[in-house]
Amino acid sequence: MTLYFFTLRYKFLIVCGESTQLPRASKDTEATFRLYFAGSGGHTGELLQMLANSPPGDNIHRTWVICHGDETSRHKIIAWEAERKSGKSLARGYDIAMIRRARNVFQPWVTVPVSAIQCACDIYRVLNRGYPHWLGQGNQGGPLGELMPGKGYPQVFVTNGPGTGLIIAGVAWIMKMLWLLPASSCKVLFIESIARVKSLSLTGKLFYYTGIATRMVTQHKPVGERYGLEVEEMLTARVLDGPDSNSFSGV
Repeated sequence: MTLYFFTLRYKFLIVCGESTQLPRASKDTEATFRLYFAGSGGHTGELLQMLANSPPGDNIHRTWVICHGDETSRHKIIAWEAERKSGKSLARGYDIAMIRRARNVFQPWVTVPVSAIQCACDIYRVLNRGYPHWLGQGNQGGPLGELMPGKGYPQVFVTNGPGTGLIIAGVAWIMKMLWLLPASSCKVLFIESIARVKSLSLTGKLFYYTGIATRMVTQHKPVGERYGLEVEEMLTARVLDGPDSNSFSGV
């Protein structure tokens, strides 16, 4: 009976994801809360490059999730955000959340379950903390949370290939299954790495076959044709904020 119940819940979330649209930033005062996972090395650089041409984000708050010890990604994000800082910003920018790695380099596989559980606990903390009120005051004179009534959880989660991104999406999915996270929150946008020219990465395949991603985008036509996915050759911010991106109109 329990298995049957959770199967129905799983199918409900799949249908809910297919029938809803990912919210995009609008020009009014309604703020958007987005969560990004910046994997180390090339994944972080690629993600920042994808978003480089997006609007300054007057009404977007970004929470960047990085792993402990990834100082390179942290410095890249701080520099990227400094270049985009806008005096007209309503949501006033970003914050960086740290999580433990699911697996360290050269870590014995026998110990991975323990570190993966620790990573999942950190992710739960990040997802469950709600909108970061402590960041200061918005330009409208009120606390940041007042700019986002009823939207204490990330509306969109964006990842582009690192395996930990799958764990973040998986924890969010489990929280939805258990009603710990609203079904309408934390919609997943998976963008396959530009390095994958013929097939999906292992992370991409897991997103594809589990169905937990609300939208999957690849950057090469052969991959898109093979899996029936959207293709954006040389991605830019139009995936999230472009005027022709109807799939990302507000919900």
